[in-house]
Amino acid sequence: EDLVWAVARWTTPGVAELLDVLADDPHPDVREAVEAVRESS
Repeated sequence: EDLVWAVARWTTPGVAELLDVLADDPHPDVREAVEAVRESS
């Protein structure tokens, strides 16, 4: 979860695409972390 929050703050091109891929991760904790990051944006 901390890693998803850290990545979301990056300004590097491709971060949005990376979050899209992580949103489809088979692990529910990863998907929940991405959802939380997107809701806070």
